[in-house]
Amino acid sequence: SKTGLHFVNSHSNSKVTEITNRHQFDGTHIHSGGTGSVFFNSIHDSTFTGGPQAGVLVDGSDSQIFNNDISQNASYTNDFSIVTRAGPRIDVYGNNVHPQSGRGIIPNGDYIHVFDNIVNVTALPNNVEYGGGCQPGGVYGIQLEDQTTHSLIFDNHVTARADHCDSTGIRATNTANNTRNIVFNNQVSASKTAGNNRGIARAVSFTAVQGGITFYRNKFLTDQMGIDVDWGGVKNVRFIQENISAGNNPVSGSNSYLLRFNNGSDNGADNAVRNLEFEDITLGTGMNWNNVQGFNQSGFREPVSYSLTHGVNISVTNGSSPLQDSQLILNGNVSTAANKSFSIPIDRRFNTETVDRVIETDPLSQLSITRKGVAKSILITDTSSGFKSLQCTITGKSSL
Repeated sequence: SKTGLHFVNSHSNSKVTEITNRHQFDGTHIHSGGTGSVFFNSIHDSTFTGGPQAGVLVDGSDSQIFNNDISQNASYTNDFSIVTRAGPRIDVYGNNVHPQSGRGIIPNGDYIHVFDNIVNVTALPNNVEYGGGCQPGGVYGIQLEDQTTHSLIFDNHVTARADHCDSTGIRATNTANNTRNIVFNNQVSASKTAGNNRGIARAVSFTAVQGGITFYRNKFLTDQMGIDVDWGGVKNVRFIQENISAGNNPVSGSNSYLLRFNNGSDNGADNAVRNLEFEDITLGTGMNWNNVQGFNQSGFREPVSYSLTHGVNISVTNGSSPLQDSQLILNGNVSTAANKSFSIPIDRRFNTETVDRVIETDPLSQLSITRKGVAKSILITDTSSGFKSLQCTITGKSSL
């Protein structure tokens, strides 16, 4: 095996202001080898200050990045304090990440463990590629990417500040289904300065996510938006026993939602929302399930498919006026009788190439409701040909 880089008890102070290729991370303090070519890297108990892009990038497997203090001042894209690629088996822990401008940690690779880090990120409107403004998306505290698999993100304290540009505490993009990533026991804050409306603060955001992520027992504080689904949609993601509350400087009005569905049609791409599940969620001050915006869907014209469990009732009244997707999940209560079928009108909401938030009513949708063998548990499944996916499982302390 090849022995990797050891950088210990050192200080790197970068005075670089211009780089040639941001895709190659030319502005990084430390870049350890080519992908998978160097093993057993160890970077710890060191300080990294300044620099126009990233802090530490590790490609090799069986590596550790711990107890470092990183504060880059980025003006180029891909400006993460810590980047892992390939792996497998890279541990990132005990780091203090607080860039003057830049993103936090991106665990891109197999079997990456990110834990016990303090991450405090913000961005200045100084990105070279975007005319000295903000890069799209702003800053992310921790971002799961398309190569993130079998990874654990836990016991981190993440603050994403939308002082000048948008900010997101935990971001997921293009993750594949069945990749078994778990995000648990983190404290995540998406904050804004009082009276500052320049950037949007989000606790969690998704785009083009096919699945592979379970969120468990995290605490989310947000001054503006709880969970935001971007244009590319999200599928097969679960939130279990989460706590979501308003932050210290909550913003009312525009872009202030518990959930926002902003996905849409993109040249036939499947940008729908499916199997987005919320189980045993605690909503704190300033948060409620009625504060949901969008329910936008792609041109596939599928209903929003997300479920809520624990203490959430469902309205399925035969012959009622059209029910929105949200109302079907959020309001009323269900008869305890077994095996009932209803013919009820349900609104479908979706985007097209030219029109947002199109609403169509399907008066012939069939919902079959079956009490399962376990007490206080039901399964609701849409059986009409027009819908491809609508499922809600109620468990725990429901009113049944």
